[in-house]
Amino acid sequence: MKKALRLIRSLLNRMNLFFLFCFFSVATVFGETSSDFTMKNPSGIKDFPTFVNRLIEYATALVSVVAVLYLIISGFQYILAGGDQKKAAAARSAIQNTLIGVVVVVIAYVLVKFVLINFLDVKTSFFGDFGTTSSELGL
Repeated sequence: MKKALRLIRSLLNRMNLFFLFCFFSVATVFGETSSDFTMKNPSGIKDFPTFVNRLIEYATALVSVVAVLYLIISGFQYILAGGDQKKAAAARSAIQNTLIGVVVVVIAYVLVKFVLINFLDVKTSFFGDFGTTSSELGL
């Protein structure tokens, strides 16, 4: 139990460092620093909601790929269970958990896109534009 808590604490510390890095990177790209150093913006992102939009799109794509791979692996485990009820039950449970995770990700994606489009006025298509600009979308 203590080992699991240490692992969780370590992961949370790393996530905090990652988000801190992301915050300062975004602040630098958007020109929110007090230094005279300027940086070119190769991504074309002009504001924070657009950054969040892109981040959500790429994260959803990554989660989708991982979910498909996990479904394939769990399916093979189910097929190769060979009549062992425990292995088949574990594989069935993994498939169910993956499908529940996919549903949660889809609901989160829809909610975030709804907020970005309707409340923060981000010009994007609802099903993702993956880097296209609003002028390319005709918005």
